[in-house]
Amino acid sequence: MALRSILPIRGLCCRAYGPGEVKVLVSADGGYFAEAACSRSASRSEVSYEDVIMFDTPQMVKSLTIVMKAPMPWGYFGLNDVNLLSSGDESFMLVSGRSSSEGEHCLIASGLELGAAACLNAVAAGDGREVFAFRGEQLMHTASSLCVAVPSAESKRVVLQNCNSLAKANDGRGAFELAPHGQLKMPRSGNSCIVLVDRQPVVKDCSEATRLGDASDQFAMAAVPEVDVQAASSARMGAALLSAATSRQRRALSRLEELLPSLATCKFAVVAHNSSRILKQASFMRNRQDVSEASGPNADAAWAAVKKVYGSIGADMDGSLQLIHDSATVLAAAQSKMTRSA
Repeated sequence: MALRSILPIRGLCCRAYGPGEVKVLVSADGGYFAEAACSRSASRSEVSYEDVIMFDTPQMVKSLTIVMKAPMPWGYFGLNDVNLLSSGDESFMLVSGRSSSEGEHCLIASGLELGAAACLNAVAAGDGREVFAFRGEQLMHTASSLCVAVPSAESKRVVLQNCNSLAKANDGRGAFELAPHGQLKMPRSGNSCIVLVDRQPVVKDCSEATRLGDASDQFAMAAVPEVDVQAASSARMGAALLSAATSRQRRALSRLEELLPSLATCKFAVVAHNSSRILKQASFMRNRQDVSEASGPNADAAWAAVKKVYGSIGADMDGSLQLIHDSATVLAAAQSKMTRSA
């Protein structure tokens, strides 16, 4: 079976016509499979029953295969349904079933307001706006520790409110669950679901939302690490340092370009010793530029994603790579002139 996204799971529960032996293989990338539960004999003698298979350690799973063999006396085996088990406290993004030219959209928080934005843009922001977690029936935005709720019984809006206040009210306005078909339901408020309308989450009747037929009422949980706002802060500090270093390098490069015409008339006694070192540095910097310009569908998509992160933290990587290329060119020219004048 293939899952919507990579999830950390601790086991699975399935209803089956029992086989003689069963084992479970899992894959974190959808290609390479490893054994998560080794082959074991049937523990029960009934024809049909519910079984739980627990893994020794949590597994990051994108695809899962259940291998069954050795039919029992009734001659066949099979699965009626399979449910994945987890601790339930993992952080995740809520990815909308409806996408656009920007790609997949995720539920995000901004202050006390909720909305939807391109998942890649949200991740690149580095502030955890797209990360949520279930705490019992409450759907909490992890960066702010506020919970998703409907302001009042009459309201159709969905906002963030204090989790403790919602728990004390205990009126169902802050109770949510992700249904098997991907609908984000309010189990204690009739047949109500969250639906994205013009990138804004609103509450509608689940049946009405389904009739829209555009997947605007469906969400998938994409597991992500816990929010680390400090990591984004460190990245921004690194970007500021890079900006200062490139400014200094541009000034030095400009000064070297001004000196190039006079290098041919100078005599350098140590140029033979240093020329190979200079040439290696120039070659290395040109090679780095060539790597950055590698093309292809996967490389282009990955580079587009990385550039969004760079833009978010204020790192001008295109300018920095161009500076490396220009520096390599000028250094090679300087080395050539110094060699001839030695």
